[in-house]
Amino acid sequence: MATIVDSKYGAAFCILIGSLSVAFSDVVVDSMVVERARGESQSMSGSLQSLCWGSSACGGIVSSYLSGSLVEVYGVRSVFGVTALLPLITSVVSLLVKEDPVHGPARGLSLGNGFFESSKNSITQLWGAVKQPTVFLPTLFIFLFQATPQSEPINLVSLQNS
Repeated sequence: MATIVDSKYGAAFCILIGSLSVAFSDVVVDSMVVERARGESQSMSGSLQSLCWGSSACGGIVSSYLSGSLVEVYGVRSVFGVTALLPLITSVVSLLVKEDPVHGPARGLSLGNGFFESSKNSITQLWGAVKQPTVFLPTLFIFLFQATPQSEPINLVSLQNS
């Protein structure tokens, strides 16, 4: 968005790709936290999860506070360029993470009955977990929290129109 986007459709596409990238990296980070927390006590694993969420919230607050001032001083394209640096660095560093392959029976490789049966079982297990109140209520809260309008896009749109 800092270099070649000149239309609202290009901006929408870049925002979509950015959101998908954030979702993907969030899943990776959460899986790494879960992997790390497995070897710890329950109180330590809860502290680790709280540290991750707290750090994310503090980063969001600092970003929200500074973004308007930075856009006014440096312009929209410059701020987009600077904010693209950390995700790019994260992408490069992610290539350095050593991941051990999991060896076991191959499953889900063909589109035969085994694949569909495995998918059906996975969906049934997922639905069984999601409909539990201890999973459903926090998930609903996070969905509603993320679905509420936020001030960041409004500030950028109003700055572009002025």
